Amino acid sequence: MKKIVILSFGRTNNYGAVLQNYALVKTLQNMNVEVNTINYKSDFLEKPYQKNPYEIKTNNIIKKIYYSICKKYIQKKFLIHNSKFNAFREKYLALSDEVNNKDDILLKSYFDIIIAGSDQVWNDNITNNDPIFSLGFETKSLKVSYAASAGNNEYIGIQTMNNIKNIDLVSVRENNLLNLLLKNEIKAVEVVDPVFLLSYKEWNMLLPKENICKEKFIFTYSVSEKTDDVIKISKHFAKQLNCHIKHADLSTK
Repeated sequence: MKKIVILSFGRTNNYGAVLQNYALVKTLQNMNVEVNTINYKSDFLEKPYQKNPYEIKTNNIIKKIYYSICKKYIQKKFLIHNSKFNAFREKYLALSDEVNNKDDILLKSYFDIIIAGSDQVWNDNITNNDPIFSLGFETKSLKVSYAASAGNNEYIGIQTMNNIKNIDLVSVRENNLLNLLLKNEIKAVEVVDPVFLLSYKEWNMLLPKENICKEKFIFTYSVSEKTDDVIKISKHFAKQLNCHIKHADLSTK
């Protein structure tokens, strides 16, 4: 049986990063291959997620007093938030032992194929130019990218581009990145993000058997914060549909 390992952002407490990682793991498991997520610890990548997303900076003295009083509750909420992410990773991402560098990856993980992606693994601003995410190391195993992204083509540095040239099979999730690679004579194809590889039924299997909320509601999620547009649009539809709004604002700010 072929063994495949995935190198992505699953260690970050970010919904998109964790769910796309899960989707790729699940898809590969459905193909009856052995798969693991490389438990690669990147201090630079994870540092922003060590901040408590429930804490709000403000110059309002009343709010400062309020948050000071609620400090213990806010910290407890943050710890629960982290523990739920950790529990999901342990249960669903098929994590390897923790690794800290390319030598650890090669020594602690046997694999036939290594897949970089999905997510913005080629965004040097996010990875701090970490060559591991562009598979910038020697291995006899097949190097593959699946639905890799850079967020913006300007964020791909020279070294990352050179590393991509040495990947055996390249696929990306954005057309503009595909065009950039083709212009640099790198064979690549455009594919969908892993989250679209799973069916509605497969995603529903992650939900609790009983509805936690009995009332109708609109669910909103922003990558960084509640933007004015998100608030405005959700309020508009909530009024039309006569329902509440629940917003998951737990990504790092």
